[in-house]
Amino acid sequence: MQKSLEQFASNALLEAMQLVETAKVKPLAELNTIALAKHPGGTIEITQLDAHDKYVYQVDIRDRSGEQWEVEIDAASGEVLKNI
Repeated sequence: MQKSLEQFASNALLEAMQLVETAKVKPLAELNTIALAKHPGGTIEITQLDAHDKYVYQVDIRDRSGEQWEVEIDAASGEVLKNI
């Protein structure tokens, strides 16, 4: 039996909340703040990437001059892994 898209989204949200509650990852707001410290501007999108050994989020930003950036962050430590 296939899960509906709504069930999948609900399960993904629940999993993300549990990871934050157990301190396995930092809250998305904190990860967003880390990325915006690199390139002040506005957040376009935050995406969880498929990393096999850790949780990694990509924050897409448009800085104040209009340039777009991709900042990848280790969600557990807050370390910036990629900044292009």
